[in-house]
Amino acid sequence: RRTPVMQIGADVFCDSDCILRVLDRKVPVPGFYSTERTSWDASGVFDLIFKLMLVFTGDAMPPGFVEDRGRLYLGSNWDMSTISAQIPDAIMTIQKRFEALDAVLSGEQSFLGGDTPDVSDANAYHLVWFLRGRWADGPALLSKLSHVLAWEQRMVIIGHGTWTDMTSGKALDIARNTEPTTPTGIDQDGPPGLEVGQPVAIMPHGDGGDPEVSGTVHFADANTIAVMREDDQVGTVCVHFPRSGYHIRMK
Repeated sequence: RRTPVMQIGADVFCDSDCILRVLDRKVPVPGFYSTERTSWDASGVFDLIFKLMLVFTGDAMPPGFVEDRGRLYLGSNWDMSTISAQIPDAIMTIQKRFEALDAVLSGEQSFLGGDTPDVSDANAYHLVWFLRGRWADGPALLSKLSHVLAWEQRMVIIGHGTWTDMTSGKALDIARNTEPTTPTGIDQDGPPGLEVGQPVAIMPHGDGGDPEVSGTVHFADANTIAVMREDDQVGTVCVHFPRSGYHIRMK
């Protein structure tokens, strides 16, 4: 749940939601967050597609992978027989949800957020990508959705930018040789009852098997909480989490 992770010096940002907000502040044009609101709801679609992957391709997965990801996304009490029984309804629901996406994309605008892509397009695109690549019948389902297909190609054209490979050791060196730059403080929209320097533990909601991440409160606002940690390998680092979807346990 904490991945993907972005590191800037000795500041580490966990989860796509947290990363997008940081990038949006550093490179505000074009922004990730449109003033328009899309009428397509992406919630719950990933879990449905994930169930298809478990049932139809689980046997081809490495040992332990299915159990690990099953607990991550479905909790500790999931079982394959129950998931298998849900597949017919899951397929029907997925089809209806993507037909709704096709209807939303039938207008004149090129993207869900308007003339330029934003976070709503990213949320929808990863579901299309997952369905196409992880379920054998996914391409056939998508082939009937002409507006989704045209939008999918516009998203593909964006690409992944340019990058330079870096070893994990180099990333650790950078963290060890720099200091966190996140300002200290809790603004008026931060969690009530928190104080700078207070010991806390952060973990995702649900029973996905994630360990707690402990530290002392360094910064918090309406969307983010950041804790300072001491590590034998890298010294002092500031680790950031989104507030949404994560639990703060005061120690």
